[in-house]
This record gives sequence, structure tokens and C-alpha cells, in this order.
Amino acid sequence: MNEEDKSKKVKKKTKKKRCAKCNKKLGIVPFSCKCDNFFCAKCRMPEDHQCTFDWKKSYRDKLEKENPKIEADKVEKC
Repeated sequence: MNEEDKSKKVKKKTKKKRCAKCNKKLGIVPFSCKCDNFFCAKCRMPEDHQCTFDWKKSYRDKLEKENPKIEADKVEKC
């Protein structure tokens, strides 16, 4: 066999994802957060991993978008 055939047969191992806080290897279903990181089951809650995502602002923007302000026309006096 020449070198080209050998390089085709060698499989590259992919690195497993790890928890962004405790560096533990993640299982089949990693927990993703809105701060764009993956976490294990113990570190998945925002309080546990000091999440940098602004949750309050996100929900305020969502409420404003889904519930526009409705103003009635003024009643004219006779």
C-alpha cells in the first residue's frame, strides 16, 4: 500500500465537547445555554455557571414586540 491509501483509511477522532465550567466530558445530550456555551447536568442552570446572557432584557424585548401599545382615538367634544 502506498501512503495515499493509508491516509484514507486512518479515521480522525473528533474531540468530545466539554462543560464550559467544570471541563467534564458531555454525554449524548449536552445542555446549551443562550450564552453560547455547553454545560453538564450539574452546571446547566444560569445561576450555577454565572451566565453572561441578559435574561431580563431579553424578556422585556419579547414582551414589547408581542404586545404593541394600543391607543384609542380621543373623543371630540361637541
